[in-house]
Order: sequence, then structure tokens, then C-alpha cells
Amino acid sequence: MNTDDELQWDLARGWLEKAEEDMTAARVLLEGLPGPFNAVAFHAEQAAEKLLKALLVYHRIDIPRTHDLSYLLELVADVEPDIAHRARPARDLTPHAVLHRYPGDYEPTDRDSAEHLLSLAQLVGSLVTERLSSYLDGTAL
Repeated sequence: MNTDDELQWDLARGWLEKAEEDMTAARVLLEGLPGPFNAVAFHAEQAAEKLLKALLVYHRIDIPRTHDLSYLLELVADVEPDIAHRARPARDLTPHAVLHRYPGDYEPTDRDSAEHLLSLAQLVGSLVTERLSSYLDGTAL
């Protein structure tokens, strides 16, 4: 791997690591009683967003400053159409990037919804890590 490839992969790996932090936070919060389920929803969205951004970085696509998972999936569709198609349900996470971070008139997230939202982030995680597995286990180096 040349230096540009190494730098690109280091950046993608950084996004993956940050996504794992959010995924871990969501799991820990979900296990709490009674869990702050709005925070689970936020971290699930953040994890999915960062996973998609890692995949875009891997493909050398400039990542936009956005929380819009629909838009990120459109970008992914250009290079990984199968992943974009299979990850489409994760678009439901988009409102949770900002919805619960500020006071407002909205329905709080309940446990069932939080579990569903976390499963959407886990779906994205499975798809992205499967695609990048040779890089994650070092066989592509």
C-alpha cells in the first residue's frame, strides 16, 4: 500500500473507530434501567453516519458535513449499490441526529424504538465491516 493509500485507510479507520464508540455508547445506554432512550437513538444515528462516512472515505469520496443518511446513502450507491440498497432502512435514523439534543415538542424514544434504531445502526455496521473486512483484518495490506 502506498503512502496515499495508507493515509486514506487511516482516515477511514478513524471513522470506524468513532462509529464503534457511538455503537458502544448506545448499547451501554440501552442496558441501563431506565435507559435514556433518546440518547440511544442519537448514538445509533451517529454510529450509522460515521460508518457510511468511513465507506465513502475508503472510496476516496469527499464526505459532506451532513447528518442526512439518505444523502450519504445516495453517495454510497454510486460505489456500493448493494450496500446502499440493503442499508436503506437506516434512513429512519436521520431525525435522531438532532431531534433529541435540544428541548422541543417531540415524542420521547421508548425502549422498543431504541432497540429498533440500534438494530438499524448494527445493520449498517455489518454491511460496512463486511465490505472492509480485508482491510480490518490486515490481509489487504
